[in-house]
Amino acid sequence: MADPKPEEKSPPPGFAPQPGEVVELLQALLAGGVVLDRTLPQHALSLEAACAMLGELESLRALIPALERSGERLTTIETDVTADSERLLSKIGLLEELHQALDGHLGGLRRRAALPSSEAA
Repeated sequence: MADPKPEEKSPPPGFAPQPGEVVELLQALLAGGVVLDRTLPQHALSLEAACAMLGELESLRALIPALERSGERLTTIETDVTADSERLLSKIGLLEELHQALDGHLGGLRRRAALPSSEAA
């Protein structure tokens, strides 16, 4: 029995065609440059890989609307956080002004309390 041609040899165990190789085979099939031979392990593995890739693409396609909705929700959250931050910064500014006014008032009260009773009158 003659040795099989090099392209007919079985791929090594655990071999998985790369996506680029699968695409090349499919393009060659479409162009008529390759005749599909399901008895060739390489062709069978490439077709299995193509089917798996199509399944993965379909799964990814189904995720796109969910990702878009998530992006919209994140934009809304970002807008809310920005508005909340601006409100908080405004409140912090008011508290700092109140602190300075109170500190000034307390300083005046301390100065008056430190004066002898005849000068306070």
